[in-house]
Amino acid sequence: MRRFGQACGTLAKDDPIDAALIARFAGTVSAEIVPPRPEDRRLAELESYRRDIVRCLTRLKAQRDRVSGAVRDLHQRRLKQAEADLREIDARIRQVVRADARLARRHDLISSIPGIGTTLTTTLLACVPEWGAISSRKITALIGVAPYLDRSGRTDNRRHIKAGRRHARSALYMAALCALRYNPTWKAFYDGLVRNGKPGKVALTALMRKIAITINIMIAREIPWAPPIRPA
Repeated sequence: MRRFGQACGTLAKDDPIDAALIARFAGTVSAEIVPPRPEDRRLAELESYRRDIVRCLTRLKAQRDRVSGAVRDLHQRRLKQAEADLREIDARIRQVVRADARLARRHDLISSIPGIGTTLTTTLLACVPEWGAISSRKITALIGVAPYLDRSGRTDNRRHIKAGRRHARSALYMAALCALRYNPTWKAFYDGLVRNGKPGKVALTALMRKIAITINIMIAREIPWAPPIRPA
């Protein structure tokens, strides 16, 4: 909003000015908005808190061999508490997913893909409630795996991904790595790109985009994964 105001020459800021700027922005820029449901917000809140616990656990485990005897018992207590909190938050996430028919159905659809387990599935559900409601082109841009042309003057024509939802993109990255081990269809897609000269990172990003498009189509059409059906 501030960038839009600066482009319009509106540098001052107070509540009436901001309200007028937001109204002008809404009338100028069209946006497709899919408001999250209360169940989606609840799942997103739990998933965000789970990431905090995982970060805490990672830090505590890294410190385990460095703490002295004076605080080792306190450190061990914190570690056990964090592990208990992780189990509790996972149980609450499962409860929220099972209690809502739409979330449960989407969870079953995504987890039907070989290599994508429960944790990755719930992360993708929490970070992207728009699955199936918008086009595949928009879903890849939303997550941040859509390639954008970055050319000016004599610069090359290489495309780059940018912006998007970081946690959803990280989950897709892990899903792509798992797919290389457990999903022959996507392993063949990745290997084909590499054989055609694509660098490993470019091929992996293309696989992430392929996974996102496939999930979006599966949820929109409510069809589970099936190897004979080639992903779009």
